[in-house]
Amino acid sequence: MIVGLRREINLNDIRINRETITLAELSRHFQQRELADYPRIAYSTKKAYAGYLAKWIELRWGEYRLLDIRAVEVESWLKSLNRAPGTRCKIRNVMSLLFNHGRRYDLCGRILFNGSGRARKGALRQRFSPALKSRDYSRACASESEP
Repeated sequence: MIVGLRREINLNDIRINRETITLAELSRHFQQRELADYPRIAYSTKKAYAGYLAKWIELRWGEYRLLDIRAVEVESWLKSLNRAPGTRCKIRNVMSLLFNHGRRYDLCGRILFNGSGRARKGALRQRFSPALKSRDYSRACASESEP
């Protein structure tokens, strides 16, 4: 009786089967555990994470097994995205968060920071706003006060 119950409980447990899962399965696990009614994370952060997962990460990497995702591939994919460096960095950070979640729940097996953990991507701004000098500030204030 107990053996049958244990077998039934552990039938779909990836940690027992030692099979690797896909990134989409890991994403669903992450969203159920971390994003659903978890008061520690702000509502806007949850929405942003879910958006990055659905629009970028799962769309590209969802069918890949976790063991098949390589840092160099993630890096080149991030470079190929026609987005601002900050956006690409946020996508990489969400992917890293996803892999950390998988390691914490022992869903990644013994992957040593495979995937996004080693992918490099800078978040430098593309354009810099010039500093406003005091004389320009004075002129702007003076022009606003004139009728």
